[in-house]
Order: sequence, then structure tokens, then C-alpha cells
Amino acid sequence: MKKFDVIDNFLPEEDWQWVHNTMLSDKNFGWTYGDYINYAHDQQQFFQFEHLFYDRFQIYSEYYQKIINMFCDRLSMRSICRVKANLLTRTDKTEFHGWHVDRHPNDHDMIVGVYYVNTTNGKTLFEDGTEVDSIANRMLIFPGNILHSSTSCTDEKVRVVINFNWF
Repeated sequence: MKKFDVIDNFLPEEDWQWVHNTMLSDKNFGWTYGDYINYAHDQQQFFQFEHLFYDRFQIYSEYYQKIINMFCDRLSMRSICRVKANLLTRTDKTEFHGWHVDRHPNDHDMIVGVYYVNTTNGKTLFEDGTEVDSIANRMLIFPGNILHSSTSCTDEKVRVVINFNWF
């Protein structure tokens, strides 16, 4: 794998529409309040809403099977660590959320996937200066030991992504 893979139009249109409509329109889709975005100590003033599909051998969401069926084969997952959706609310100015890795930095084999559910001016940033725009139905894939950060958006009500961690 290259350092970063960006795949546009990752899901077939029908699948993307289902993900988008379910996560942004279905009043029964369960978002929970997350008191911080990541563990960066100087960035804990930020919050997000989360939907945990799967973590540490435990299914948490009724939507898990449908999501996994859509993504698993396309991502060549051997073993899933975590699948979690994040919903960030619009801010007046773009907010940087702090450098972090999704798991332990020595997990060289772990892979991170960020799937962008909607298009916003929020970004995923990397320490080397790489910036990836939030474009609906785009998948960003990179090694799990690379420091990265999200940013808020200023142009839409929310920025929604699904984070995948796998081996």
C-alpha cells in the first residue's frame, strides 16, 4: 500500500445513498455525545457525536452487518478492530482537532480507513502536509501508525465520516 490511498466513488451509488440517507436523515440512527474528538490533551475542548458499530469483538449497532457487507470486501479486511462513525458540527472557523493515531503507534500492520459520508470543507490532515478533502463517497486509506487530524467544517451543518480500523 502507498502511504495514502484516496478512492473516489468508493461505493456504488445505491449503497452510498443508503449510507448517506440513513446517517443524515434517519431519526432513529443513534448518535451519542462524545466529550472529545481524540485524546490530544490540548484539544479536548472539542466534542463530536458518535455511532459505534463495532469495537473489540463486540457488535454495538443494528446497522453493523449492512455496513460491513458494503465495505468489508472492498477493503480486504482480515480482522476488524473498530468501526465508528463521527458527526462533527459546523463551527464558525475551521478548528484543528489535534494529531493522533487511532490505536497504538507501534501497530504497524493496522490500517485506517476514513469514509466521507458527505461533502464539506472539513479535511483530514497529516503531519507531512498532506490534506485530504471531505468528498462524499470517498475512502481514504493509510497505515494506522501515521499521525493525522480532522478539522471541522464551516460550510455545512455537519461533517460525517465512518472510521474503519482493521488488519
